[in-house]
Amino acid sequence: MILFAVLLGIIASWLLIDKKTAITNAVLKGTLAFCFTLSILSFFFVLFLFAKINFLIFNAAFVLAPLIYIVIEIRKSGKRAFASIKITQISTLFLLVALAGLLLFSKTFFENSIRWGDWDAWAIWSQHGLFLTDSSLFANLFTQDIAWTHPDYPLMLPSLNAMFWKSFGSQSAFVPAVLGYSIAMALVLLILSSFFERKFVFSGLFVFLLLTATSVLFPFAATQQADTFLALFLLIPIVLCNHLEANKSALLVTLIGFFAATSAWIKNEGLVFFVLFAFCFSVKYFRQAFLLRNFFLGAIFPIVVLMVFKFNYAPPGDLFANNDYHAKLFDAGRYKIIRDFARQYLTENCQFLLYIMGGILVLHYKFYLSFAFIVIFGLAASYFFIYVITPNDLNWHLSTSFYRLVHQLFPVLLYSIFFSASEKWPVILSVASKVKTKFSNLQKRYP
Repeated sequence: MILFAVLLGIIASWLLIDKKTAITNAVLKGTLAFCFTLSILSFFFVLFLFAKINFLIFNAAFVLAPLIYIVIEIRKSGKRAFASIKITQISTLFLLVALAGLLLFSKTFFENSIRWGDWDAWAIWSQHGLFLTDSSLFANLFTQDIAWTHPDYPLMLPSLNAMFWKSFGSQSAFVPAVLGYSIAMALVLLILSSFFERKFVFSGLFVFLLLTATSVLFPFAATQQADTFLALFLLIPIVLCNHLEANKSALLVTLIGFFAATSAWIKNEGLVFFVLFAFCFSVKYFRQAFLLRNFFLGAIFPIVVLMVFKFNYAPPGDLFANNDYHAKLFDAGRYKIIRDFARQYLTENCQFLLYIMGGILVLHYKFYLSFAFIVIFGLAASYFFIYVITPNDLNWHLSTSFYRLVHQLFPVLLYSIFFSASEKWPVILSVASKVKTKFSNLQKRYP
């Protein structure tokens, strides 16, 4: 039954996005609908669990609710309800390139997958999901006696695993693997469809093939950890903001707030992202009450659910336990260790990212003053200072987590750079064309 709930939820969400926004790309609408459906199911699964409401009632509610909405919309619009899905709008060449990229991505994903994923997957995320499958004993997860499993971590990925495990009646390793694959696929499709929504065909295909036909996202995307999930939800609000200027519908702004806040339901880093994003969004649009009102309206529900979890169930995180912040903040040696580790990792593993960051500085230096970069830079800076004050051994903490933080930020930074360059490129071509014309005129006048 849960598969019907997911399918109907995606269809209902797609219809809502199609009706209430000016987004035209069917894949973009579908990816947003998929992410929105997973988010809503996760929130309500946990709330039903906390309220001790039977799982069958949860299933029934989330089959009937979207089904009723779909029927109403079809009765209102008839065949026009799905009229905007037109495969003929997509060229055969694009379809072949996209399908080839997705097939190669799928092959690489499952070649890099191992049973139950990497250490964090089976020790933290999947284990938390197993706790949540037991409606009477799930609260045993939230105890400091098993602090090494981080019981304070948010519950989106564990709740989705638990939801499917309860529905299928078995704790199969197939569930987290397929969920991880779906999340990774949504990430690359979101980037591709966003570029195509703005008609940036060549840059969109380039970034898409870079992510699908190379090892850029691997093996991280196949580890069944929450970092790719967070990378997707860091990306979605930035993508939606890039389509906001021509599409300031109430629903689109509400979705920006909803997805930005939902990132905090995936990992604790997501809460830092939401605070930074909300602050920057408020500063940028402080004169536009309509945008601010709808943004925070979308953020309310995810933040309320997170607060219910944090204040009523989750124990304190180890980051804030027995920590001498003052001494660490003024210890220059810690800054040097972090700087040296980051520089070595980035120069050895992220040369392409460094090259394109240098390239956008030459092509369009104002990117470094953009909304997207300020948010990304702020998040990276917050990661830096978390390392400064960490109560764990600093070298161990860096070696076990730095690569995952880079993976979280890489897709949104890559997307933002190429999207900014795509917006700037027509201007550069126009200027170059004018210069060429003037030069030709001068040659004619002074042969």
